Amino acid sequence: MTALLSLHRVGRSFGGLRALNEVSLEVSEGEVVGIMGANGAGKTTLFSLIAGNLRPNSGDILLRGQSIVGLSPDRICRRGIARTFQIVRPFGGLTVLENVTIPARFGSARSDAKAARAIAEEALRMVGLLARRDEIASSLTLSGQKRLELARAVATGAHIVLLDEVMAGLTATEVAEMLAIIRGLRERHGLTVLIIEHVMRALMEISERVLVLHHGEAIAIGAPAAVAADPAVLACYFGDRA
Repeated sequence: MTALLSLHRVGRSFGGLRALNEVSLEVSEGEVVGIMGANGAGKTTLFSLIAGNLRPNSGDILLRGQSIVGLSPDRICRRGIARTFQIVRPFGGLTVLENVTIPARFGSARSDAKAARAIAEEALRMVGLLARRDEIASSLTLSGQKRLELARAVATGAHIVLLDEVMAGLTATEVAEMLAIIRGLRERHGLTVLIIEHVMRALMEISERVLVLHHGEAIAIGAPAAVAADPAVLACYFGDRA
C-alpha cells in the first residue's frame, strides 16, 4: 500500500550548514507521527520542506505517490497539506469566524462564501471555539489562539496537518485539552498528523511513532517507548553517560 506521505533521502543546506541530511520517512493515512529533537535539529526545516516554504537540495517528497517538490505552498495546501506555526499570528482585528473562513474559502475546496462559513463553523466546533466565533481573535488567550491556528489548518480541507509546537506555553490542563482535540480530529475525521513538540510527555502520549532528529540526521524512528530507550537518543539528550 502506498504511503500517504513519503520523504526519500531529503536534504537541505543553508550555505555551509547542513540543516537536514538524507532524512527518510513514510506516513500512513490516519497516523500520528511525532518529530522530536533539540533546538536546531532540523524539525521546523522539515515542516517547511513538506509545506513548500522551502525546497530541498536533494531527495524527494511524495504525496500519494506524486512528487510535490517545487510546488508553491498554496498549491501544496490545496493538495491537502496544512501547517501551523510556532508563533501564532491570527488576523487580530477580525473575528474568530472570519479568521477561519478565509482559509476555508481559499483552501482545497475553494468554497463560496456560504459554504466557507459552514466549513469554518465546523472547524471551530472541532476545536471548541464555536461559541466564541463572533469575538475578535486578538482577545483570545494563548490557548485559544493555538486552537484557532489548528482550526484554520483544518478548514483548508487538509488531509495532513503539520503541528509546530501547538502545546508550547500551555498549562497542564490546556495541554490535556489539546491532546483530546487532536485525538478527536484523528479518530472522527481521519486526519493524519505530524507534530513537533517539546512537551515530551504529550508528544509520547499522542504519537504512534516518533522520529528523532539530531543535527539534521534521523537517528531513530519507532514506537515512543522504543525511542525513549534508544541508546543513541539517550546519548543525544543526556550525554554519553546515559
